Order: sequence, then structure tokens, then C-alpha cells
Amino acid sequence: MTELPSKSEPDLMGSLEVSRGPWTTASQTSGQLARGITDDLSHLTATHEGLTAGTVGLSAVTALSSVRFSWEERLKTIGQECTDLVDILWLAAAQQGELDGQIGRNLQDAVRDRHTGQG
Repeated sequence: MTELPSKSEPDLMGSLEVSRGPWTTASQTSGQLARGITDDLSHLTATHEGLTAGTVGLSAVTALSSVRFSWEERLKTIGQECTDLVDILWLAAAQQGELDGQIGRNLQDAVRDRHTGQG
């Protein structure tokens, strides 16, 4: 039978949780951001189709096109960075989960050994 720790002994297991949650969530969020940016860029392109027709020579349209191009490039870069992070964060989740799992097993073994007098 396993002994419970006395009041003077610290609870070695405490509330230790093994979780890949934060890394997995970050990976999923990064993917959602990338998809959202792609959708927004498509919408931006669609809303500007035909804008320059009949407005040749108007400086406001030229300025708008320049600003739009700048924002499109920025959003494409951010979208690509988010896409690149998906696999990196997913890998981190897997590695952290394996590491946390091993640490959890080691702690459980140490507590069990301590209470059975084997350690």
C-alpha cells in the first residue's frame, strides 16, 4: 500500500500537468491567422478590381493603388510567417509533450520509489 505524504513532507506531485496545449493552440492560431489574411487579401483584391478604369490621371487613385500595394505586400509577408510557424509550433508541441511526459513519468517513479523505500 502506498503511503500518503505526511503534513511535513511536500507533495512532490502537486498539481503537475503534462500538456501540449499552449504549443498546439499557438500552431492552430497561426494557421487561422494565415487563412484569415489570405481571405482578406482576396477580398481586398476583389473590392479594388476595376477601380482604375476611367480614373487615369487622378492622383488620389494612384496614391490609393500605391498604399494598397504596400499593404498587400505586408499582409503577404505576415501570412507567410504565420504559415511557416504552423509546423514549427506543432513540432514544439510534440517535443514538449514528449519531454513533459517523460518528466511526469520520472516524478511518478521517484514518488513511488520514495514511498516504497526503493529510492
